[in-house]
Amino acid sequence: MRFEDTIVKHGKWALAALAALALLGTSCSSGGGNDNNGDNNNGPLELNLAAAVPTTGGTPLRVTFTADISGGVGPYFYAWDFDARDTNSNATFEPSELVFDRYLNNQFDKTISVANDYFLNASDAGGSTGYTAVLRVTDSENTVLYSSPINILVNSSAGFSIDPAGTFWFTDELASDGTYVARTGLPVYFRAAVLGGAQPLAYQWDFNDDGTIDSTVQSPQFTFTVPEPGVDIFTPHLTVVDDNGEQLGYDFAVPVNGPSAGGDPPPAFTVLLGTNPPAQSGVVQLRYDPTGSDPNLPREPELDLSIVVSPNPDQRGVPPYEYYWDFESDGSFDSSAPSPNIPYFKPGAVVSTNPFLITEDTKNFVLTVTVIDSAGQIQKLTQNIQVVKSISRPVDPIIVDIDYNIVGSTVPFGEVGGSGDTQEVDFVFTLPNLANASQVYEWQMDIDGDGNADPIDFDNDSGTAPEAGFKQLPTNSKTVARTRVTFGPYDDDLDGLGNGDWPIPNYYAVSATFRRLASAGGGQEDQVAVQVPVSFVEVNNVSIDGSLTARSEHTMVPLFRVVNGGQNGQGLAQRDAVIIGGANNNNALTSVQRITQQYTLPTIAFERESLTGQTTATNSVSMTVARRGQASFVVPTDQNDFYNGGAYFSMGGRNSETGLLTSTELQPANDNGGTIGWQVGPEITVPQSYALVDAFSSPFVNLICGGLHKATPASTSVVSAATIVYNAQNDPTNPLEPGAFDGTGNFGANMITPRYDGTLAVVTSPSLLIYAIGGREAGGQSVATVEVLDPNTGVWSPAPSMQNARSGCTAQSIDNKIYVWGGAYYPDNEADKTLVLTAEVFNPTTGVWSYTVAPAAAVNNGASVSFPGPGSVSATNGVNLNTVWLFGGETLNNGDSAALQEFVFFYDYDQTGFF
Repeated sequence: MRFEDTIVKHGKWALAALAALALLGTSCSSGGGNDNNGDNNNGPLELNLAAAVPTTGGTPLRVTFTADISGGVGPYFYAWDFDARDTNSNATFEPSELVFDRYLNNQFDKTISVANDYFLNASDAGGSTGYTAVLRVTDSENTVLYSSPINILVNSSAGFSIDPAGTFWFTDELASDGTYVARTGLPVYFRAAVLGGAQPLAYQWDFNDDGTIDSTVQSPQFTFTVPEPGVDIFTPHLTVVDDNGEQLGYDFAVPVNGPSAGGDPPPAFTVLLGTNPPAQSGVVQLRYDPTGSDPNLPREPELDLSIVVSPNPDQRGVPPYEYYWDFESDGSFDSSAPSPNIPYFKPGAVVSTNPFLITEDTKNFVLTVTVIDSAGQIQKLTQNIQVVKSISRPVDPIIVDIDYNIVGSTVPFGEVGGSGDTQEVDFVFTLPNLANASQVYEWQMDIDGDGNADPIDFDNDSGTAPEAGFKQLPTNSKTVARTRVTFGPYDDDLDGLGNGDWPIPNYYAVSATFRRLASAGGGQEDQVAVQVPVSFVEVNNVSIDGSLTARSEHTMVPLFRVVNGGQNGQGLAQRDAVIIGGANNNNALTSVQRITQQYTLPTIAFERESLTGQTTATNSVSMTVARRGQASFVVPTDQNDFYNGGAYFSMGGRNSETGLLTSTELQPANDNGGTIGWQVGPEITVPQSYALVDAFSSPFVNLICGGLHKATPASTSVVSAATIVYNAQNDPTNPLEPGAFDGTGNFGANMITPRYDGTLAVVTSPSLLIYAIGGREAGGQSVATVEVLDPNTGVWSPAPSMQNARSGCTAQSIDNKIYVWGGAYYPDNEADKTLVLTAEVFNPTTGVWSYTVAPAAAVNNGASVSFPGPGSVSATNGVNLNTVWLFGGETLNNGDSAALQEFVFFYDYDQTGFF
């Protein structure tokens, strides 16, 4: 894997080229099958082989499944249930019991391989977890075959281990600090040492992380190529498989220098490892109580980590830096964050995981981190970790349930109109297990997240002054604590003196602490603190100078320009949204319009940019083809200036004249006057409409998932699960040609559920993940299901479902939270649809969907874009996306809307982050 710079590090424009290539390089579908022409004279469909290798090993265990069929009529449809459950307890797997995790549809290959990662369940820590996999194969005559169950056993660790002392890489050149130097065109030598294992051992080396085995010897060498001056970091991966089929993995980080550019040698490189809790006598001790009985201990081990680079300019090396964390020294890289924490997020498992959970009372680990600067200099640090499981006296813990004044919400979101507005939130806490009347229960709240109790009128009566500290629950109602907190109004700090508190600072971490005393004035028996997230969203109806065409089933692309200057060092100069095509009164449109806002930079420090004149709407040159339900994306050449040489594209869709479309068109982004016109682009590989689409940067990779497809112009439309990648920088003269990864652009990472008319969203933290949200299945029914693609594995996995099924929705990622607006619910046909009134937000870290502020009016098949807002750009913090525009869509009366609504998610100017 080659690590390259990501140009913009916030919002939906944050995908390194590497991640896109890794997503393709680990394709889960492989050819190699025989008789790929769909011959109809092969006899009945037969399943010759459904096998897995390996079937046992230590966590995480990557298992490759292979299916081989003969006969039948192609194309074929493969479906894998990697975790089949025998709910009927009859020792067999009925079709109704299978929930399929991976689909490979419309395949003519008769030999198919897929890979799946298996993890040890947290409840089985120290032991093993069993899984069962089942394959279903269907041909085009609806002949269905099922495989016999395949059993997989994941152990807490493999029966053998890789010895880190004897597993390393080296070259023929040593740096002055004693580390090895790798250079382009010169060999790098690798050594592997294994302890135990059933002989013989098989060694599989993948040096460039492309999913291809490059060597099978124990001590190979490999020559890396870096064509230009600079350093590329490669992450070779070693897999060792013993004769029992158990396997281990080991990761390396190799910085390879390109051709020498001359110049002075880089400054020295010194780093320090920071931990919280700090090390004592060289050991970091993590104590935890899994029962929750001890209020002074966490329920699982917690550890905050950070790397501190020397403040001495002569010791800082060459930034930026790459970080490779191995939390338990098992040879696998767990995180690339500069400041990770335990528990951490494991993308392949789609859960927060904790490598330090143990079954023993005490266990020792060695944590390793490798830091590499941009000159290829390496610093490797280790830290001894001791984990202690401390179970205190058996006291029933306090259980707290939270309710809010917003019906159906699991997180209170408030809509505010500005700094002078106020928002009231009722907090209701139910303690269902309070039984002993002789005990005393008290509580307090920390509203601003500073760790101190805040004075609150717990009684909600105007005649009593707010109380600080702990407040006793009323003796006549020992099970319910309630209070109302009023947020706002807020001062707007425009004088640069730091005395204002608008936008709202830090009201996302309200904490309520409950404690139980043995009696009044007695000793504390238990204490628990609950975190209560609160969010505020400013919602504005944007006034437009000029008229906008009401429409639905359209697309929008965002354009914005950031310039240097002003008192903040950098600022927002212009924002545009280009509205493309769609339908009005059920007729497909060629119409293209542009909404423009221009800003002046502030002349006073900390002041925000000011809007210049009205927000204007203008007509641009229409497309050459009317299209609705199309895919659109923008390809800028400068991440801070979307008008400089970039272009936006419109592809596919449908209209009443030609049905599903294969044509594409592109328009220069700097065509503000709409005079240059649309240029006809190349035909896309597959005609499609209502696909899920998103675009990512560096280089610009456009992901198209699902949609309505046709294999040929004359064939019937089918609902697809395919994922197609278009790389705009593969060939600038043909930017919509699919990436030449397998000749079709379909890299085999099919979605679990074929769907159309849904939406995609991308988050970059705690890791890069791509979410497919909602839409309609083949039967026409809207779904609430969500699935997530991990670019590092190329595998789609189930994710938590939304609270409402919806299709025709739109989504944006703000501060790595996914916001979804609008849509409709189709039970199975067009006539019975109902518009969805709610909006939802997803937190990938917690895996929780919550309701958020909804649009003023329900809309279906509207479109949205995300922008930086005034004040969210600075030379220090870069470009932050905090504003969403939602335009158009079908309304409750089946008309089309021309309303433009703005959602502003508050950004804290004193700290980096959104609320």
